[in-house]
Amino acid sequence: MFLSIDSRQVYKNLDIGTGKFKDLANIMKEDGYWEIDGVKVWGYDVFTLNDEFNVIKFLEFCRHIIYEYKNTKKGLIITCGTGFYLDFLIG
Repeated sequence: MFLSIDSRQVYKNLDIGTGKFKDLANIMKEDGYWEIDGVKVWGYDVFTLNDEFNVIKFLEFCRHIIYEYKNTKKGLIITCGTGFYLDFLIG
């Protein structure tokens, strides 16, 4: 499992120029994640462009995902994104 901490991939319908794997054939899109070839990538399509969004809201989302995976035998890889979000996530 992956957790994208990208400040643009988090938006629904903002696929162009964000590095989402939109051209792959085997994608299931859900709110908050995409499943790509059976692997969940959390942090995709969480908010709309009209939602109030800031680093605190994003951290709440990330911490929820991390908590869910903390005690499972599945690994969670934090990937992509801005150093700004990573600083707040680990700080």
